[in-house]
Amino acid sequence: MIVRRAVLSFLYRHDTSLTSAAQIARLLGHDRATVSAALETLESTGLIERSRGSQGVRLHRISVPEDPLQYSCFIELMKLDKKREGRLLLLKHLPRGSMRPLIRTRGLRLA
Repeated sequence: MIVRRAVLSFLYRHDTSLTSAAQIARLLGHDRATVSAALETLESTGLIERSRGSQGVRLHRISVPEDPLQYSCFIELMKLDKKREGRLLLLKHLPRGSMRPLIRTRGLRLA
């Protein structure tokens, strides 16, 4: 859940992005497989749209919900995610699951 929120927030802040899952993973500090799974889930729920892959990259963009209630919830989530206090609040209330970011120490990636 945390990774999906991070990926959704990343794509929301960067509008339309021509990237690969590996590039997004590197920028967010998560592993590629977890980010790929998050992208799949976000696409299947209709929150993002992705082009077909070409040479490992895809065009990613937010697909804003058409339902007014879902749209307002989406906007409130993105507003919360803009500030550190909001992100901490989301982390406190969202289920953690087994997915966690990789810890970076002096250029080393520890699982």
